[in-house]
Amino acid sequence: MGQNTTTPFDIFSEDFPDYLKSYDALSQYFRGQLSNLSSTEKGDRFAHAVVKLVPQTDMGMEFDLPSLNSKKTRDGGIDLIAKGNNNKNLYIQSKLWIDTIGDIDSILSNFHSYSTSLEVTDNGQLTFDYGNLDSSFMVVTLSPLKNLINLYEKKSFTSKNFYKEKTKEKRL
Repeated sequence: MGQNTTTPFDIFSEDFPDYLKSYDALSQYFRGQLSNLSSTEKGDRFAHAVVKLVPQTDMGMEFDLPSLNSKKTRDGGIDLIAKGNNNKNLYIQSKLWIDTIGDIDSILSNFHSYSTSLEVTDNGQLTFDYGNLDSSFMVVTLSPLKNLINLYEKKSFTSKNFYKEKTKEKRL
């Protein structure tokens, strides 16, 4: 009694390929796989990987499998959209690398603008589809964000209120 037993469903780090054993290994793997591609091709490949990753996250499991945004340009920074219950959506920015707090501000500003655009219909009228206004936003990147977020929180940016609101609501 009291012995540890394993089942065929137990997962051990030794079971993972080398590139999934650490952040550095994963980052190097992606860099190697994408090195000879254009920026657009890199973004497309990363977005396709994100489609499979999002449902594995706490936030993403509440939504259907995301689909690529049909708009490639003027997409408002939204690369993928996952539908959820009660007409709620998860809007996702997949950005391979995020290097500066300016990048963070740009993404959040785009999210805020996109969120605001959901409040207005094509003919300029305010919408009565309030369920859509409770949608969530997600950024998926290979960049470690903890330090950048800490720096961002200490600065004044126009996107800061949106960031605080969505973070408090656990929708970012």
